Amino acid sequence: MKKDTLYKVLRIVRIANNVSQAQVASKIKLSKSYFCEIENGKRSTSDLEMLEKLAKHYNLKLVQLVQLAEYYDEMECDDFKKYRLTLMQTLEMISSNLD
Repeated sequence: MKKDTLYKVLRIVRIANNVSQAQVASKIKLSKSYFCEIENGKRSTSDLEMLEKLAKHYNLKLVQLVQLAEYYDEMECDDFKKYRLTLMQTLEMISSNLD
């Protein structure tokens, strides 16, 4: 997976859930500026505990979040808006692959 794919997916999932950076940051107990830096790729997403909190906040499993990033990475496109499936379709596809 490309380094910046997970950052982009975190932003896509947040927007699809219609919540602000401030709302998510508050819920998972991060400062808004720190969360903003994560979404913009200026902070690492290697903290598994933080990723688990984010996944849980979006009602996802961590593996689904990672698989979503891998899926977008495989598409090899930078224009997610142009090429992405709807979030629900993508998550359904990933969930069915987990079974």
